[in-house]
Amino acid sequence: MDSFIQKSFPWFSIKLFYNLFVIWFVLIPFDAYLMPLDLGPVTIYPQLILTLFLLLGSFLLVTNSELSLSSKLFQLFYFIWFAYAFCFYPFVNGKYEALHEIRSLFLMGATITILLRTPEIIGRKIFKEIINQLSYLLFIFLVIIGFLEFFTGIHFEGFFTKKLVNLSPGPVTYAPVFLYDNPNNYLVYLFSFANIFLLTKQKINSYQTFSILLFLLFFSIAADSKYGKIIALFLFAVIFLPLIWIKFKSMDATIKRAVCILVGALVFFILTKPLFFGPIWKENPNYLLAPLTPLVIDENKVTLIDKDSLIKVKGKDVIYKSIVEYRNKHIIQSTDLRRNLILNGIYLTQISNYLGVGPGQFQWYHSHNLIPNNTNKITNPHESNIEIASQYGIIILLLFASFMLHRLYVTLKSSLDIKQKVSFVAICISYLFISEMPSSWLVLNIAWIFTAILFLFPDLTSVKGDEISE
Repeated sequence: MDSFIQKSFPWFSIKLFYNLFVIWFVLIPFDAYLMPLDLGPVTIYPQLILTLFLLLGSFLLVTNSELSLSSKLFQLFYFIWFAYAFCFYPFVNGKYEALHEIRSLFLMGATITILLRTPEIIGRKIFKEIINQLSYLLFIFLVIIGFLEFFTGIHFEGFFTKKLVNLSPGPVTYAPVFLYDNPNNYLVYLFSFANIFLLTKQKINSYQTFSILLFLLFFSIAADSKYGKIIALFLFAVIFLPLIWIKFKSMDATIKRAVCILVGALVFFILTKPLFFGPIWKENPNYLLAPLTPLVIDENKVTLIDKDSLIKVKGKDVIYKSIVEYRNKHIIQSTDLRRNLILNGIYLTQISNYLGVGPGQFQWYHSHNLIPNNTNKITNPHESNIEIASQYGIIILLLFASFMLHRLYVTLKSSLDIKQKVSFVAICISYLFISEMPSSWLVLNIAWIFTAILFLFPDLTSVKGDEISE
């Protein structure tokens, strides 16, 4: 193989592959937003070109025999998934949606293949170290972007900023979105890079980990992301509660008493003094009434009414109740919206005889109102398992789950210490919640990256000191 490469591709080397891999990984947050060239049916951009080049190089520089059996089967699974989706194309109604989804499936399979094969090319130790360093770099980059957006309210123009113009100013006005037009998508990238860093870190620094989780919680609160807050608090509990308990037990008796008194005093004041709830608590009547400007239209004359005067006449409780009733009647809440999307996904799964309605067809069925539950013109699944099952069937979903559960089993049966195993399980649970955050999980390149690194983890836990060779 080496002689064939040297004769056919004399300019090609492992060193070149490594350098291009680093560039490719750094461009993950930018994806198709960076220097896109629209050629009609296809859009070309730097990361796409690098993906295709690295995919070809991964087969030129390593043979299948060097991969583990589980990695070979996982690659085969994505090929079958792509082929299955491609066979749907002649029979589906939404051709445009199908092409977009098939393209994503191809890139998903290509990305995962690159990540599975790269450790065998550059060495597992080097792969683990560079993934760890780059994921931390990208996490810090997104944190800086997030703070700039939060403190200035300046965003890249897009669908998100068009929505903001029609909303009353509030916390969402400052929620970071970067290039993604959705605070949840920004959080998916932020959380994924943080988890990849923690997963590939040889020795975790408690202060560094605490800072990472604090950033995650901060931006989840800024974006009012339920899943983000759950993940951040969950990781806090898993990682730090045992450390806090150990630290508490090792304290001097006097300090222990001081801590108990301090906590007791805080609890006392929480229970006895009335609390003022800020604007992030959306059900607070003060903030619900604050943007209210009543008006009366009489013979084409608009008269504004002082809000405080109206409250004196009608009462705060009556006005608040009326606003809540109006909102419940005319606006679908996010919880109800997600429930309806899940029910519609189950419906599509059932009418397809559990084989799936085809790539991109979840969106097509919703955009043409061919579903039983109202989703207020929202057409994306917002739930990763439903996204897979409704479009590709139960078999594809079960196969994917089986691969990931097998890797979890391998990790738990390995010689890793209990702390590493607990951390891996915690990150697996985080993965499940992160996959629920975006409107569509399968189309995000960070989803493919996170999935591949999670799958690779058992193979990266015991690595030798490999070196890159020319």
